[in-house]
Amino acid sequence: MIRDRDGKMVAENRNLIRAPGEHASCPSDGFMDILTDEKGFAIYQRNCSGWHLIGETLKFELSSEGHYQLREVVLRYTDRRSQESDDIVRVLTPNDSGSIKFEDYRLDEPYKVTSALREKSKN
Repeated sequence: MIRDRDGKMVAENRNLIRAPGEHASCPSDGFMDILTDEKGFAIYQRNCSGWHLIGETLKFELSSEGHYQLREVVLRYTDRRSQESDDIVRVLTPNDSGSIKFEDYRLDEPYKVTSALREKSKN
């Protein structure tokens, strides 16, 4: 939930924050932190898929229309079987996913986009 200086709710999204350990076979921390700056805010979370721990950074900025808009998603995949594995980093922008308002963002959004981009690159 985002509130203005007077406490009035500006936007709400109940489908944004990860719970810890969403997958029994692959433990993760879920929500980690939120940081703000002059342009907007970033949400840091950890997810898990198969052998990969995934660090998620979701960056939202205030648009010229006055609503918070997704500006960037950074997914950092680390193979949890090896301490020496190189991280795989995927960066998604509105060019990849289209324009998404804060209140419309869903947790599976970046994974749908990366899957679609992989399929597109095969053709």
